[in-house]
Amino acid sequence: MPCELERSILLGDFSPRRRDSSRSRYSPETLMMFLFLSFVVPVAGVSLLQVERRPGVVRFGAPMLLEESAAFGAASENDKESVELLRFVTPYKTPLDAVVDITAYSQLMKSLISSGPVEFYVAIDTWVSNDTRSKVLYISNVSDSCTKIWTSQGNAWNVSLDFVQWPRLPAEPVQPKRTILLAESFPNPLLAIGEVKAYEGTLKGDHVTLSSEETLTSANVYSCPSGVDRFKKDATLGSLAQEAQQMVLAQDVINDTVLENITVSLQALYLPEMVNPNMIHSEILKMLPNTQEFEILLSSKANLTKDMPVYITGAVRDKPYTATIWFNMSLPFLPMGYIKEVFNDTHALMNVTKHHCIFSLNSSSLPTLKVPVDEHVIQDTADKLKAILQHGVQRGVQMRASGQHSAGETLLILNQSHQEVTNVEEVAPLGHITSEASGVENSTGSKVCVVQKNTQGHVITRSFQPQLQAAERALLHLTITGHGWAATSESCGEYCHAVYHLHLNGNNFANVTEWRDDCYLNPGGFAQHGTWYESRNGWCPGSVEPGIYIDITDHLDGLGSNDFTLNLTVWQNLTHRYEHYTDISGFINQDTAMLALTANVLVYSAQAVTAALDLPQAFSKAEEALRNGCSDPERLQPPQVVHFLGDDFTSSEQARQENREQTIDTYPPGAVPFDFETRAPWYFYNESAEILPGKTAGATYLPVIQNRLVQINTRTVFGDVNASKFQADWQQLALRFRLMHPMNLEMDHWDRVGSMGVMIPKTGLQNVQSHTEDGSSASSSKYWRWSTGSI
Repeated sequence: MPCELERSILLGDFSPRRRDSSRSRYSPETLMMFLFLSFVVPVAGVSLLQVERRPGVVRFGAPMLLEESAAFGAASENDKESVELLRFVTPYKTPLDAVVDITAYSQLMKSLISSGPVEFYVAIDTWVSNDTRSKVLYISNVSDSCTKIWTSQGNAWNVSLDFVQWPRLPAEPVQPKRTILLAESFPNPLLAIGEVKAYEGTLKGDHVTLSSEETLTSANVYSCPSGVDRFKKDATLGSLAQEAQQMVLAQDVINDTVLENITVSLQALYLPEMVNPNMIHSEILKMLPNTQEFEILLSSKANLTKDMPVYITGAVRDKPYTATIWFNMSLPFLPMGYIKEVFNDTHALMNVTKHHCIFSLNSSSLPTLKVPVDEHVIQDTADKLKAILQHGVQRGVQMRASGQHSAGETLLILNQSHQEVTNVEEVAPLGHITSEASGVENSTGSKVCVVQKNTQGHVITRSFQPQLQAAERALLHLTITGHGWAATSESCGEYCHAVYHLHLNGNNFANVTEWRDDCYLNPGGFAQHGTWYESRNGWCPGSVEPGIYIDITDHLDGLGSNDFTLNLTVWQNLTHRYEHYTDISGFINQDTAMLALTANVLVYSAQAVTAALDLPQAFSKAEEALRNGCSDPERLQPPQVVHFLGDDFTSSEQARQENREQTIDTYPPGAVPFDFETRAPWYFYNESAEILPGKTAGATYLPVIQNRLVQINTRTVFGDVNASKFQADWQQLALRFRLMHPMNLEMDHWDRVGSMGVMIPKTGLQNVQSHTEDGSSASSSKYWRWSTGSI
């Protein structure tokens, strides 16, 4: 049952520090194939920018494990684990230099230093290598001229990390006495949210036997005679019908013309995708002189006939992405010519009717082509798609007639007859799983698919003992960023507005949003390519993300065991409310919505708390939380109704003007304590134009990782530092992190999530409690009972 936004319990009456912008609803382009180009082309007076993103591609296809790159530093033994000190996201193809406070991890660092050499790491989820170049045909949308150009995704990052220590003052430093590590999912495998999975099995009587042991908690059983792959294709058809249904529900007024336009627009959008499996790649053998004709060779056999259409592939032209931004996108699905003469089933002569500029290219620059397997496949696919969309339109009309004007996303399975494409039937579940059964092998029953919907409310639960003494305080340090994009429900976790409901011992003490609508104000944005200006869930391209600190002392059992639970709701654009999250679109389109989550508890002594309160101001996020309850109070006030800041604004001249006119505050670099939050939320510095923090106050910049190459085979790099290199004590602590141009290579063009921190022993580190896992775990089995009725 959909949940409402959990009751907001704030830690105080705070005033937001960030600007309050009214937002228009964000409407992302639907499954457009963007191409990543590395140059700028003027288009009708508009500067063409390059998008660095591929919808439909799972960007975390394999777990990033620290051990994979241990050859680039001291090997990471199995008895060590990572502790993230700072999250970041790389900018699109431009450097980054930031100095960020980590004084809150002073006790952890002192314990590490006292136990021997300290091992640092930097990890970036990059997939580029030394040569990512490829050629693509660019066709001007003004002159229709053709140019074969190189495109690249970049090669690597040059990474450096310094450990910065400020000299100890006579005044008591504001540092914790104990560190409790609750959870970390990056650079370890990220947390999938709302994941939907389907398992094959057989049904006989009231028993279902799966092909392997699985954990089932909320699963429906469907007839599945052709297996999971076919089941997913039928679910894809259902999702297209639901999109048409939702467009009908979104209209102010409907009539025959409106309904027809919905069908036609969606048919044009999805026909290329649906027909693609029945298209054959072809190449141009030769151009016939003084004609508009090519000889073409197909990569496999086709039933070629005269006048069959031929399509160009691997070519781009300029299209508007927002009101002011143009990107290179794939060409419309229109024939560039037709078969004129058939020589055999793989060889033909074609007549070119569009893009005649191809005749000006040399043989090495010619584009590739696609030809349908027969003369009927495109029309048959179009008819099939039209029937699916009209089914969705009729669902929408019926819902409007019953007074409904919105619908949540559900799993709709459609079965379409191969003989009669207009015959579209909805496939209802046979029933649902009720309980685990005794092991009775059941290989002779009917084939079924069991669909497990992990509707995400609960994310993690951790138990810990803070051991608080009188007048001590405990801070929760929470860093969450969302990842996964194009094919997931609500474009989650990158573009969905999530709220994280925090509980201690069953009590909801805070609701946190990490949504960032200030990405368009990134001072380094103008140097980037891609969509750096778009708002995102917990991050911006080219940013460091130090997280939020919350004082949780008053919600703890100070001496006993405490259970910390993090739950999740996501704003649903279809229903206009927060709900538990189910990633149905990700299941259908093989994408995954994910969270990168780090949660730690920092215990401060009474003396450190007094020292924080005695300061003239807070100089760090942790000090702000000790003084006023939370480092970022506006994040504890998730909006009751979400209004997204649209791309037409964030990419507009008005937004750029705001960026240019913003004031970058400074703080005397020699001041101690140093105010790190002066440069929040970006924390950028430019050593060539200013003195770095602490340089004139005796702060030491200790290199721990220097000029290391990070790319696909070295996504994690390490640096060992002898304990004697560190100061015995300090007043403040920071990391200076730099992403720079790799020698003789290009900077990575993408926005990649990254992490920096230290490796610690899993046990035995003084005053450090290590990660604990969820207390409960559901059992897995091959054998289950089922009952009629869906859930």
